[in-house]
Amino acid sequence: MSHFSAGCLIFRLVVSFFGWLSQFSAGCLIFRLDVSFYVQLVKFSAGCLIFRLVVSFFGWLSHFSAGCLIFRLVVSFFGWLSHFSAGCLIFRLVVSIFGWMYHFSAGCLIFRLDVSFYVQLVKFSAGCLIFRLDVSFFGWMSHFTSSWLHFRLDVSFFGWMSHFSAGCLIFRLVVSFFGWLSHFSAGCLNFRLDVSFFGWMSHFTSSWLNFRLDVSFYVQLVKFSAGCLIFRLVVSFFGWLSQFSAGCLIFRLDVSFYVQLVKFSAGCLIFRLVVSIFGWMSHFSAGCLILRPAG
Repeated sequence: MSHFSAGCLIFRLVVSFFGWLSQFSAGCLIFRLDVSFYVQLVKFSAGCLIFRLVVSFFGWLSHFSAGCLIFRLVVSFFGWLSHFSAGCLIFRLVVSIFGWMYHFSAGCLIFRLDVSFYVQLVKFSAGCLIFRLDVSFFGWMSHFTSSWLHFRLDVSFFGWMSHFSAGCLIFRLVVSFFGWLSHFSAGCLNFRLDVSFFGWMSHFTSSWLNFRLDVSFYVQLVKFSAGCLIFRLVVSFFGWLSQFSAGCLIFRLDVSFYVQLVKFSAGCLIFRLVVSIFGWMSHFSAGCLILRPAG
């Protein structure tokens, strides 16, 4: 078994190549990006750079109690991967490769990602975070009667997240729910401006310009496709939790990066798959362990 014939190798490559080209939908593109991400993690030279980006990404959450917990869970998850035995790793990779490649649609993949995301949230010590995410998620998905209402929901949601106890948060959610339905007086308008996203701990100099930019941004989100909307919601969720300064620039660079990935041609994608095929074959330490006893 240690000396594979060229014919056997060519047969496997051809089967893999044509197998991967079939039954692919929009979900397969997401799968390919995920596979590319984890393959780079296995290759520790380039993987170190990805790890730094992930650490930097979750570093934005360093001032949040719940964000720290998310970071620890992610670190633990990748820590567990590093200690898996070779046989276990091969089995899981093979099962995942062939399992992901069949009968997946975009809806199925999105559902699994959402389930995995919410399963991790269930383990959080802060139950309030689950409630906030659910409210925010279903709030974004609804068709708002006016962009002004959309702005109020986002402003109040992220404004309440800082420094409020759980009891105060519930009280303010109830009050705001009925308060949104009424015509606000001048005092209420001042309150909204003070609590608005860009108004935290700063004196308003150009708040109207910021408000218009936010409204335009969220109006565009409503018009996005489901896949694009999910990506932007996730990015926005972690981006909004950070203190906007240099983080804004990093967010724009990340968005630009992933937009370019989506626009890659099929030829570029096939090239990545071929590189991944030969990369997997050359870097599997477990495969070497199997070949040596057979030789």
